[in-house]
Amino acid sequence: MYSEQAGLCIYCQQKLLPKTEKESNAHIRSHIEHIRPRSSYEFLTFDYCNLSVSCEGFDCEIPKTNQQPKKAFCEHRKGNEYDEDCFLNPIEVKDIEDYFVYDDLTLEILPKHKEGTEEFKKANYMNKILDLNHKKLIRMREKVVKDIERNGPYEKHEKQLPPFYSMLFQLGLL
Repeated sequence: MYSEQAGLCIYCQQKLLPKTEKESNAHIRSHIEHIRPRSSYEFLTFDYCNLSVSCEGFDCEIPKTNQQPKKAFCEHRKGNEYDEDCFLNPIEVKDIEDYFVYDDLTLEILPKHKEGTEEFKKANYMNKILDLNHKKLIRMREKVVKDIERNGPYEKHEKQLPPFYSMLFQLGLL
């Protein structure tokens, strides 16, 4: 799944660091996410189409310490919340980028469609339950943009995408 997602979190698209066998639980940076929560969809527990890789809700590139960083966004923010009518399942919704737009000044992710539309409702729901505009995520996006401005575009890899790929693509930085 890590390779299928090109090393990015299914929700925020930050770069996930590959796990090593020596990592302690305090340093785990990603986990297998049940998109539809096991608490309500127990029959999907081992269904591959319900599984993905998600970040642990913090910046995966922060230095390792003995203290576990606070889990504030993505799956750990979502928990067991799941509205079948509003949730944009990244595995099932092939045009998910069409629901969102990045503000080129603030780098916030916003609903692309007008308020009152079904598309707005779904994008807004995703932003809220995953906290996709958490301050840490915005700072991470800013860092990626500044790195590109300083060093030029990311080198293209066959199986890897740069962090925040959708944002970079939309802003014309790829």
